[in-house]
Amino acid sequence: MRVLVVDDDGEFAEALGRKLTYIGYAVEVSTDPVAIADQLRAQRGDWEVVLLDVGLPGLSGVDLLRQFRDSGSQAAVIMLTGDDSAATATTCLKSGAFHYLTKPCLPIELASIVESAARHATLRRRLAGADEPRAAAVLIGDSPAMRKLQAAVDKLVNDDVAVLIQGESGTGKELVARALHAAGQRNRPFLAINCSAIPDTLI
Repeated sequence: MRVLVVDDDGEFAEALGRKLTYIGYAVEVSTDPVAIADQLRAQRGDWEVVLLDVGLPGLSGVDLLRQFRDSGSQAAVIMLTGDDSAATATTCLKSGAFHYLTKPCLPIELASIVESAARHATLRRRLAGADEPRAAAVLIGDSPAMRKLQAAVDKLVNDDVAVLIQGESGTGKELVARALHAAGQRNRPFLAINCSAIPDTLI
């Protein structure tokens, strides 16, 4: 698993890197957030887990986090900060952070969060990569209903519009959504969200 540590405190970043290397991760350390942003734009950043300081010079950690999300990166980003206020934590999580740790963090806590983040990143890569082509291949059949469905998908693949797929439980609505996503120009990850499991005040 490849882990990136970005912190303007070089000594802290190196110490964190040594702990993670000892656990067994391949660690890259950087004190320059702008250089990391350049790698993202060039599609050269390929990390499973990123530990990102909130207070970075030149480009804030939250702004760099948003660039990770906007680039389509599947990395799980853990934010690091000495500020334990709820407002900072909320900003990080709303911007797409996997988790939020206050410095200094205990080694056992760090190891546990990074392990969870690595599993999360692996799952996201599988869903975004391997599953979508298979889902597109599922839409096969020669009945009039299947031909009509495939024609509707083909008609919509290149249109940037919201699509509502209706049907009874178990009829394959999510597979149709995956096929539509995989066949078209939607280059961001496919996310399946179970709305019925989320309270209406949080959805």
